[in-house]
Amino acid sequence: MERLYDRIASAEKALKAFEELIVLGQPNAVERDATIQRFKSTFEITWKTAKQYLYDVEA
Repeated sequence: MERLYDRIASAEKALKAFEELIVLGQPNAVERDATIQRFKSTFEITWKTAKQYLYDVEA
């Protein structure tokens, strides 16, 4: 269960980092690429968190 809490904390941290770039009105190319990379990272971490939840809680 400890692993799940670690993953939740990582997911929250990744989401906050992603939100920082979402608010940009007219991002330049570098900011756009960073937003895409942070989205991919946030999605991956959230997916792993969901898998861990199902493993720990629903198994």
